[in-house]
Amino acid sequence: MSKKAMTPNTAVEIDNDMNPEGLENQVDALINNNVVTLDSPITRGEHTLDTLTIVAPRIEIMRQFSMLDLIRMETNTILNILPFVTKERLQKHEIEQIGMPDLLEIGIKIAAFFQKKD
Repeated sequence: MSKKAMTPNTAVEIDNDMNPEGLENQVDALINNNVVTLDSPITRGEHTLDTLTIVAPRIEIMRQFSMLDLIRMETNTILNILPFVTKERLQKHEIEQIGMPDLLEIGIKIAAFFQKKD
């Protein structure tokens, strides 16, 4: 028997008969996908950004931010670190266009960088 699990980015079919390692691999694939598909696209001049790629913050950037605030997904901290952790290098006026569901997903991706990979 299988079920479909939906995330904002992906539809994944989960096989209930799958062994625990197989299910763990599927979950890891969802977490390790650092692309966020925006529900509310960002306007950049004549172009529209439909996706954002989240990259790990560099240590010199992290000196400006509280790791605990990022793990707790504090709104202001996420908004302030976004220019440093998006491949697209968002500007303040672009960050202000981000919707709350998108911000939550971005926060989850950022917090996941602090998890040990194994």
